[in-house]
Amino acid sequence: MHADTETDEVYAQMTLQPLNPDEQKEAYHPAELGTANKQPTNYFCKILTASDTSTHGGFSVPRRAAEKVFPPLDFSQQPPAQELIARDLHDNDWKFKHIFRGQPKRHLLTTGWSVFVSAKRLVAGDSVLFIWNEKNQLLLGIRRANRPQHMMPSSVLSSDSMHLGLLAAAAHAAATNSRFTIFYNPRYNSYHIFLDDYFNARISDFGLAKLMNMNQSKTNTGIRGTKGYVALEWFKNMPITAQVDVYSYGVVLLEIISCRRCVQEMEQEDEEKAILTDWAYDCYKDGAVDALVEGDNEALDDKEKLEKLVMIAIWCVQEDPVLRPSMRNVIHMLEGTVEVQVPPYPSQISIQYSLI
Repeated sequence: MHADTETDEVYAQMTLQPLNPDEQKEAYHPAELGTANKQPTNYFCKILTASDTSTHGGFSVPRRAAEKVFPPLDFSQQPPAQELIARDLHDNDWKFKHIFRGQPKRHLLTTGWSVFVSAKRLVAGDSVLFIWNEKNQLLLGIRRANRPQHMMPSSVLSSDSMHLGLLAAAAHAAATNSRFTIFYNPRYNSYHIFLDDYFNARISDFGLAKLMNMNQSKTNTGIRGTKGYVALEWFKNMPITAQVDVYSYGVVLLEIISCRRCVQEMEQEDEEKAILTDWAYDCYKDGAVDALVEGDNEALDDKEKLEKLVMIAIWCVQEDPVLRPSMRNVIHMLEGTVEVQVPPYPSQISIQYSLI
């Protein structure tokens, strides 16, 4: 488990190793694993009020919560008080003065609380969680209130966009029986892990990797797929390999960049935009990739990254499957560890599709 350095949102990082067929026969089912017994943990969570986030006040703690989670106060002092040290998810220690005072008397965190509120940029509606664990340590976490989400093009061109290829990389890893790492944020991710009848995870829920065995590199089959996403080898009676998924990934990447469908009915004067892959290459060739994100000023602020993503997508949609990069190399290009070369002309495919 990790926590985002800016928001403290918790996310999981998991390294997975696909099982080969022999290992799958011996795999444990979840019911066989059992659950380890753990000592109950004392905790309390509170949604912050405007008073709690004021830099001139303190943090009011319910009496039962204070008695349950915090160490006992020394009531021989007047007023009873103590220093608390709470550790957050980044192993930072925060010091608070816990005092019992007021009319009526109540438990408050005073000195140190406003520093914590300012440092974490807390606002009313955010939540604070205190935990007293089995090691007699006081732990501290926060949960942000829901914030407005950015439009898709902005997120695609942010630093997080380098993880766009992870889903395809997972499918490739499953097909090659190689280890891969995934990141999961339960609050923001809408992805699901599909299980079969034996509770084995189906890493790939789409594409050729779903249909092929671990040690199978190509197959022969009929044409099935959504118009615009299907690689041309399906139409040419060529061997079908994992490169058809690379093609589909390139189309999806262009859809995310441009926020439009891969095949779209257009007015006569805009017919050249009907097939997204054709139009994207024309824009790239003419030095006009900004036309793909017209009106998105945030995306246009980083034209270099925009052009890089378009170039990667064009490599993926090459008509010749030999020219398409492996999914591993696509990931390397997205992460910046491999330089993206100038892509060749992918061959326009407008004649292959009908808009009707």
